[in-house]
Amino acid sequence: MPLALFALSLSLFAIGTTEFVVVGLLPALAGSLHVSLSIIGLLVTAYAIGIAAGGLIVTALSARMNRKHLLVALMAVFIAGNLVSAAAQDVQLLIATRLITAVAHAVIASVGAALAISLVDESKQARAISAVFGGLTASLVVGVPLCTCIGQHLDWRAAFLAVAVISALALVGDLLFLPNGPGSPGVPLRRQVARLADKQLVLALVVALLGFGTPTSLRSWRTSAASAPAPSACCSSGSAQPPRWATSSPDPSPTAGSALPCWGDWPCSPPRCRR
Repeated sequence: MPLALFALSLSLFAIGTTEFVVVGLLPALAGSLHVSLSIIGLLVTAYAIGIAAGGLIVTALSARMNRKHLLVALMAVFIAGNLVSAAAQDVQLLIATRLITAVAHAVIASVGAALAISLVDESKQARAISAVFGGLTASLVVGVPLCTCIGQHLDWRAAFLAVAVISALALVGDLLFLPNGPGSPGVPLRRQVARLADKQLVLALVVALLGFGTPTSLRSWRTSAASAPAPSACCSSGSAQPPRWATSSPDPSPTAGSALPCWGDWPCSPPRCRR
């Protein structure tokens, strides 16, 4: 594989890691910034909005720029965004930087695909695009688990710093190995929006939405559920307030201050169970 394609693949590896690593760090982020999980979850929402809306607009406006210069500039913005995220002291700044890096993410992916096509013969273009976007796939298998592990064992800020280092390596590769190439005439934004009338395109977008959205949602729910205390542990430790029946019932089974028998989150006392 040409070194230029490897540099592009590493760039997509970096942006893919940044996109998904935050999901496994939501509880740590919420605790550090003293906000709820629902608020910190806006980091995922902001990134999605940046890719879907901002990426479309910036890609259309920058189509005529030199592709190498554009990619290098966006990678610099991407690195700066991750560094600012690592230093953020409040959730508002973190959301803003996630939004900006998401816009850069979207344009980097589209410019990377265009550069990959220009680097090889027509007969090898599909293979070149597969090689470049293989970096995005590898980020889900290697980059996200690795940076999540770093964030959970060291600090969530260390995870953003790790992504910034990977992005810096990709930037060096882009500077050294990518050839200068002119921009393209571009497609007017109006024509791009008009393509949404194509049913096959809409179907492909829906499949992509479900394919990317479902795993992200499941990871978020699983992470928040795993961080919640087990009700049975609360009952057995006596830390939970015992229900009224436990102190008023003459039944000698559960009494105030004693361990409450629990099945799931249902403390039970014969002859009936109460929530």
